Amino acid sequence: MAEIPEAPIPEEDEGQDSRRAGWLPWAVLVIVVLIVLWLLRGCAPGADVEPGTTIRKTVIIKTPGIEKPPAAYEASATADDAEELRVPDVIGLSESEAADALEREGFQIGVTRLYSTSEPVGLVFEQTPGPFESAEQGAKVEVLVSMGPESTQTVKVPDMIGLRVDDAEALAESRGLVPRLMFQPKPDSKGRVYQQSPAPGSSLPNGEKVFLLAGEAPGY
Repeated sequence: MAEIPEAPIPEEDEGQDSRRAGWLPWAVLVIVVLIVLWLLRGCAPGADVEPGTTIRKTVIIKTPGIEKPPAAYEASATADDAEELRVPDVIGLSESEAADALEREGFQIGVTRLYSTSEPVGLVFEQTPGPFESAEQGAKVEVLVSMGPESTQTVKVPDMIGLRVDDAEALAESRGLVPRLMFQPKPDSKGRVYQQSPAPGSSLPNGEKVFLLAGEAPGY
């Protein structure tokens, strides 16, 4: 059987293989450069970000079965949103004056009465929170009210019926008593005391309260 001679490889095919081998590394290099540029573009700041600006990215991690933050975080946010006000200075005011001043500013009052040898009877001499400190609206401000010096002695309640309000208060305080005024309209009693408790002549320990009922306050 006669041998079939091998066909010679055309010179043109050899040239094509040589050219493919020449540009293949360049094609790979171009693809790598494009990938690197794409990655750098995703990490680089936008054109409108000034140099030196810190970029923060928020990562949201979703946990199966949890659709919103725990209640503790919600409660914390609510507390942070509460409005805070400045507590007025009520030191040196009477109990009723202090209550009015605090209520006007949106606070409540808590009263503790203590005997004191140095503080005037019936006046506030300490408060918590202190004057001009911050507190939430509606918070309770605790005040200490002086009852004067503690004494086992008793005093007689003076007769204050018919006196003007200011005079009745001054007379009660001069006897070591704490006057408590209430107003209720009554004919011919505007600004004057027309009822008191305990009754005139009663004996009370020093520093006790005496209640005075008067007509409308003068000027109303």
